[in-house]
Formats: sequence, C-alpha cells, structure tokens
Amino acid sequence: MKMSDESKISIGEFTESAKALIGKIGPVEFAVDEGIIRAFCETTGHDFDNCKKNNFVPQGYLMTLTIPLITQFFIKAALDELKGVIKGVIHTNSIIQYYRPFPLAGKYIGHMGLKSVVEKTGSLGNYYAADFEVVITDDKSEKLAGDIHQFFLRV
Repeated sequence: MKMSDESKISIGEFTESAKALIGKIGPVEFAVDEGIIRAFCETTGHDFDNCKKNNFVPQGYLMTLTIPLITQFFIKAALDELKGVIKGVIHTNSIIQYYRPFPLAGKYIGHMGLKSVVEKTGSLGNYYAADFEVVITDDKSEKLAGDIHQFFLRV
C-alpha cells in the first residue's frame, strides 16, 4: 500500500497492511553462537563462565536476537509495502519476558506479530502507538522469551 504524502491511512488499513507485511517476513530461524555470546559477555560485564556452566543465554542478549526482525519490518515498510505511509518512527519502550530458561546452544525461531495499534493525539498531531512482539521459540516450538517493542508512528 503506497500512499502520497497527503494521504492518511486508517488504523484498520494500517493494521491489515502491517500484519500482511509481517506474514511475508515470516518466522526467522537462527542459532546462538557461543563465541558471540562470550564476546557479548566480555563487552557488557555478564559472567560468561556462569552462562556456560548453567547453559543459558544472558538476559541482556535477547534484544540482539529480536531487533533484526523489527528492523526488517521497518525497512520493508519504508521501501515498499507501506511506502509513504509511515512518516516518522520513535521507539518508546521494550518489555522483555522470559518464559523458561534460554539454553546457550540450540536452534531457535523468532516469530513477529502486531499486538495492538492505538491512535493517539500529541502536541504535534495524531500518531499511532503500535506494539510489535517478537517471540523466540526453540526447535520444539516451546516459548522461551518475548520482547514487546512499542513505537510511536507518524502516519
């Protein structure tokens, strides 16, 4: 859905278009690399030896896994699917939740979804507050963690 600068998309049209784009991106498979986790721990002060001994990914690393899906959405939206619709983006919040231990080694799948879109009014006009969720599952479809990102979108 490409629109001119003067056009405004309804909240329903935006939600439908965003969900369609998310469907095209689809789930993304990835593996956690122990060497990268070690470097992350050294950089951030996490205890890698403890992570390795207890077989878990440090909590601070989760956004490193979820952000590429969010980024892919906004790149595809800006360049093609929602070109001219989203005129500004502000990341306002991230809520991380762990459902069970996140093993250090394994293959994982990132699933992105659109939880909600609400129209709001601010001092500079109307915008949409959109909550995108990325859920990480293991290869048995067990939910390991989730990350909800809220964005204010000028449309």
